[in-house]
Amino acid sequence: MEPELIGIVRADISSMSFEEYGMSFEEHGRPTGYDQSIAQHLTKVFDGGRCDRDNPHHFLLGFISPRQRDLLLQDPQVREDLRNSLASSHYPRLQFHEKVYCLQGLHRVTAAGTLFGTNPKESWWTVKLYCPKSDGRSSFCFHRSYC
Repeated sequence: MEPELIGIVRADISSMSFEEYGMSFEEHGRPTGYDQSIAQHLTKVFDGGRCDRDNPHHFLLGFISPRQRDLLLQDPQVREDLRNSLASSHYPRLQFHEKVYCLQGLHRVTAAGTLFGTNPKESWWTVKLYCPKSDGRSSFCFHRSYC
């Protein structure tokens, strides 16, 4: 069963987790498969003004829990912003109560965190936000097929 696309958002880097791949951006240092040289290269690219976080080719695919989706959708303005994000290039910046689980983009997020981490206004990445329709495992399998 395919997951539900909730919207496209600007998510704080600190709210992202890569645990589904056995990685955690903020807790466990650098995971297996992490290549410091890639993150360093991207930091230089981004510092040179080529950090295009709103380019659809650079969006991360992220998952939130049904509980977090329900919390977000309780706010009528957030609900409208999420719906509008699918048809425009305006992406709301949202605060999350739980982690957004991403299965790709660790090097990009690490580089952006290095470059923008001290500036809370810039410490974000654009994420296509999904929520499982049934159990998380089916969405995880679906998501891996697109990474």
